[in-house]
Amino acid sequence: MKNTQEILEVLHPSQRTRLGSLFGSRQALPWEEGDDELSGLGLVHIRHPERGEETTELNNRGWSVAMLINDGRGEPAPR
Repeated sequence: MKNTQEILEVLHPSQRTRLGSLFGSRQALPWEEGDDELSGLGLVHIRHPERGEETTELNNRGWSVAMLINDGRGEPAPR
């Protein structure tokens, strides 16, 4: 996938919701089920600290996609 719009189009509603949560928090959040898939799409970093719980945070591409969702341009294209 080459650009943020292409990535946005393949996201499931739950993935969009999670990106929105990470975007709104402006910080790393505790790891949740499904974050590995977002990491596979190159949208988040998952931190594995030596002590404590795993956290997930947006990377640059994740911020770009989350901004599209937040701006309301992240609606699925009509088919």
